Amino acid sequence: MTAREAEPAEPVPPRLPGGPAQGAADLADDVPISELTLSPYWAEQRVEFTEFAQCRVHEGSFADGYWRKTRWTDIEATGTDLANLEFDEGGWSRVSLDGVRATGLMLTHGTWHHVRFRACTADLLTVRFATVTAATFTDCSLRGADFTGTRLTDVLFDGCDLTGARFDQVRAERVWLRNCEVSGLHGLADLRGATIEPKDVAGFAHQLAHVVGITLR
Repeated sequence: MTAREAEPAEPVPPRLPGGPAQGAADLADDVPISELTLSPYWAEQRVEFTEFAQCRVHEGSFADGYWRKTRWTDIEATGTDLANLEFDEGGWSRVSLDGVRATGLMLTHGTWHHVRFRACTADLLTVRFATVTAATFTDCSLRGADFTGTRLTDVLFDGCDLTGARFDQVRAERVWLRNCEVSGLHGLADLRGATIEPKDVAGFAHQLAHVVGITLR
């Protein structure tokens, strides 16, 4: 870990139409869903090979769904329930989440590119063996989150609770942890190359001592 370097690049915000149409949509395979302002209740849906694009999503629920080889592009979600939503081999690009419930949200073997989480509850978030580029997590609860085997590039964790989070086997480039709770964090050695501010060093003391074999009394 280094003490100071340039912050990660900011995510590009969603590209949304100036006057989105109002309406509702049904989920159907192979059909793009776009340019809508939605309050969807699509919990427990199984969706494959669908592009979900240029939508403002207000509240509603996608909880407990399974989305395989789907893409979310230019999505802005506020107060939406994404709990236990599973993405398998899918991708997000220019997605902004604000005040979203994302407990147990799962991305496996997929990509997140230009993604922003703000004030989200995302405990037990699972992003395994994935690629995350240009992402920010601000004032989020990420207790027990699992980033095992993921490539993290230009990623900022700011004011987040990372208690018990796992970073085993990650590849980190321009990753910044600032003002975060890191008790019980796993895989600290694999975060080599990440950046912390001098005022945050004390929070990492016990984990760093364990990595190098030092006992603190």
